[in-house]
Amino acid sequence: MTNELRWQVPGNANPFDSKLEDWKNEKSIVSQRSIGVLEFIEQCRNNISKYSFEEEIKSYLQYKFHHKINESCTAHFYRPLEFIGLIRNINNQLSVSIDGKNFLRAVKNQEYDKATDFYILQLLKAKYPNSATKNIHLNLFPFRIIFKLLLSQDLPLEYFTNKIPYIKSMEDIRNLININGQCYDKWKAWTLSYLIKWKILEKTNSNIIKLSPYKFDFIKSIVSDMEYEDMFFNDGEQIFFQNKIRSKIKRNSQIIQDVIQEYGCKCFFCKDHISFPSNKLINYVEGHHIIPISLKDSFKENLDCKDNLIPLCPNCHKAIHLSKNEYKDTLLKEIISRNYQFRNKYNVNIDDLREIYFM
Repeated sequence: MTNELRWQVPGNANPFDSKLEDWKNEKSIVSQRSIGVLEFIEQCRNNISKYSFEEEIKSYLQYKFHHKINESCTAHFYRPLEFIGLIRNINNQLSVSIDGKNFLRAVKNQEYDKATDFYILQLLKAKYPNSATKNIHLNLFPFRIIFKLLLSQDLPLEYFTNKIPYIKSMEDIRNLININGQCYDKWKAWTLSYLIKWKILEKTNSNIIKLSPYKFDFIKSIVSDMEYEDMFFNDGEQIFFQNKIRSKIKRNSQIIQDVIQEYGCKCFFCKDHISFPSNKLINYVEGHHIIPISLKDSFKENLDCKDNLIPLCPNCHKAIHLSKNEYKDTLLKEIISRNYQFRNKYNVNIDDLREIYFM
């Protein structure tokens, strides 16, 4: 079986080598490095070229944590965080993701339970391929699959070397991943060690892996509404974190109608976008939440409100979800530049919106 059809991870070490609350310990070098990398990128106005990062990060870590400067590949400093999604890499520009900022803020405030929640949220967004694993020819969400499996059954430890890294389709789920003669220790070592230390997972004396009671209810509240079928997708298919669960989140329909009326049934992007008259509207438009309500766990502000709503004609509503990234970018930049109510309420920038909408 080729590497392109196997779950893989970047670098030789996972991003944390200690309990989260022990990250300041001088022996927790990898954990310190990861927190330092997030701090460094955020301090660089949350956007720095990959090349500048690689030139400056070792000196920063030496100054911040007294880490010795060595010949280590600096790509390994950020790529594990990029794989998870705490760091974004768009056109070789590094920035901290939405839940990366939340995670870092919680760590700085010593709110380690909350930080773990944001980490889990980010794991559930990680998919193959992503910017850190571009050559992996799989279209799936690995941690969604793992957590969904563990919600319904405990798994033998060896599954994480000879079965789970080879899931590539719904058929593998149905057949309980009946793959023989394969073994991939790196995935197990990379994935399990700190998830067990952080009490997201636990290992029994009989080498059985299960969800820890510490985070069982939190994971269940998100993953139980997901279907296995939605954890796999086709090339080019537009998959968002909120797919298939957004319909289960109640919206205030009256607020949507109020916003549509305030805009005079006109499309936010162009008042000349005429669709058709409906039974209720002189020109049919649809309410669009700029930040999807399914991301409510990542924002302290209410997302189901006027400040987060714009009316869109059916064509623009499809475009903001389904068009190419280059076209989406023009729409997102217009939202940021024109919608001052949105800008004033939510502390997001154009890179945050790209994270939500880009494929």
